[in-house]
Amino acid sequence: MAPYDPPVGAWYSSVDVSSLEENAVLALIGKGGRGFYRLTNQMGIDYLWWNKDNKQIEIWAFNQTNVHRAFYRISRIVKKMCEHPPRPASPFSMV
Repeated sequence: MAPYDPPVGAWYSSVDVSSLEENAVLALIGKGGRGFYRLTNQMGIDYLWWNKDNKQIEIWAFNQTNVHRAFYRISRIVKKMCEHPPRPASPFSMV
């Protein structure tokens, strides 16, 4: 895991993910962080971080509009995941 190193002087917001199980948050982050990397690139965010202790996804960007857009997009994703949680992997699934 990468070290916690948010950009100094950037705008900040966070999304509460306490309603999600840990495996759902990990599904959002994606294998190797791909989900977070994709959101970072698509939304023009400088830094995304899952604060596991506080159950928050932290959003950091130097553009305030991008922080707001990312907040609402991640909030919608979390809401959908609460309504339709990811299924746990089956011990019999094909690899």
